[in-house]
Amino acid sequence: MNVIEQTPEAGPKGDHTVHGAIVSTSKWCAMIGLALITVLMLAEVVLRYFAGSPLGWNVSFIEKVLLPGIVFLGMPWGYAVGAHVAADVVYEKLPGKLQVAARWLSLIIVLAGLVALFLGGLVSMLEALKHGDIPPPLSSQLPIYSWIWRTFLPLGSLFTAVIVLLESRTFLKGGAA
Repeated sequence: MNVIEQTPEAGPKGDHTVHGAIVSTSKWCAMIGLALITVLMLAEVVLRYFAGSPLGWNVSFIEKVLLPGIVFLGMPWGYAVGAHVAADVVYEKLPGKLQVAARWLSLIIVLAGLVALFLGGLVSMLEALKHGDIPPPLSSQLPIYSWIWRTFLPLGSLFTAVIVLLESRTFLKGGAA
């Protein structure tokens, strides 16, 4: 079964609608972003080499909007299906009590990292909003306010934290994360 088919339809007991909605939305954001990158790159190749008229704006759009969107908006889905780094080889050799401590430590580290990502992304987004950051006219970038795509980091980290917290009871008891 591939990662797309692994999307959990429901989270831990009592959290089915919130967990499922976040994970499903996250999955679709990532898949749509990847499809848009594919279409844009194909259009760029066709227009550049067959029509002699490249798009020009597509590289910055992919770099500043689509790739961060895939990474940060897809983060809750990646966490929910276990598409992240795990150190099972080391973990499984630990005694039971150390495994419990390792699970608690990893949960704390993950949540601390998500809080840091949320705060950093929020500060970046608010600064861009305050200053009205937008590419200059006649540049090779689409005139999209940068605060819009800078919301991906705080939103992705916030929703990933919700997924982590919803799955924490199962994870701390030794279930899959």
